[in-house]
Amino acid sequence: MNYYRTLKRLMPYANQVFKNKDRLNRVVQESMSRTNKKELFKKISRELMLALGLIMDYSKGNYREVKKRDIFLILAGFLYLLNPADIIPDFILLFGFFDDLSVLTYIVKKFSKELEKYDVWKNSRE
Repeated sequence: MNYYRTLKRLMPYANQVFKNKDRLNRVVQESMSRTNKKELFKKISRELMLALGLIMDYSKGNYREVKKRDIFLILAGFLYLLNPADIIPDFILLFGFFDDLSVLTYIVKKFSKELEKYDVWKNSRE
């Protein structure tokens, strides 16, 4: 699967969601809820929480040390997670979440340096 191409197709939708703060908050909350409930996501849960925090801090104007395009790609990854009609539908027990996990793992690896920079920034503010 070409993850970048898959996420790029979701970019226009990610842009729309990003512009609507209520929808963005719902996507973030639902993504947190979904990834916290599934054991498959536990290994990358710290990075996923950083990614969601990065999206929210960017949307509030608190953190701008990342390209807007990268924010949209990360958001597209979470939109893929929430899409019930993705490549392997989630209702197919266990297997339906493997494609979601692979897309989110791709996001975490692709933006690992950005997530670590954000983590340092976030910790320096606390």
